[in-house]
Amino acid sequence: MGDGVSAGTELLTAPEVFTRKKHTKKSDVYSLALSFIQLITDVEPSENIIEYQQLLTSEFHQTNYSQSTKDIVDKMLCGEENRISAKEVFIKVDLQLQQLQSNVQQNETNFQLKQETGSEDEKRIGLYSQQPQQDSVKKLLKDEKYLEVVCTAILVIVCLLFFKK
Repeated sequence: MGDGVSAGTELLTAPEVFTRKKHTKKSDVYSLALSFIQLITDVEPSENIIEYQQLLTSEFHQTNYSQSTKDIVDKMLCGEENRISAKEVFIKVDLQLQQLQSNVQQNETNFQLKQETGSEDEKRIGLYSQQPQQDSVKKLLKDEKYLEVVCTAILVIVCLLFFKK
């Protein structure tokens, strides 16, 4: 990997490997993005490599993942000269995880402030009106973000394995 030697499945191979017959670390980033997409979509492999890669990308953009996750993957799949490095992938994923944690903490803080500042009636009403909202935030994070966080963590682990020096 990164030494000019090609390995792995052709369906997930970066275009520059076919045109120049040279394999680089950025080729691995491209393949890693396609592997990530392949894991979360139900796209059946195809004989036509270009068609398959385009279908994978299209299916990924139809998912409920955040735009920032889609942006990271897009930057992993762009032309080699503009493609982000594995290190940049780590930085972007780390920033996204920090933002998610910050959002969860902010939601919990807002809920606590509303409970502490209201009158007894407002607190009683607030408990009933805010609890479903808090539950829905937790459910949203659990249902929609959980898979995203897990896949992102897997992506980071795979990157560590592929790109360690």
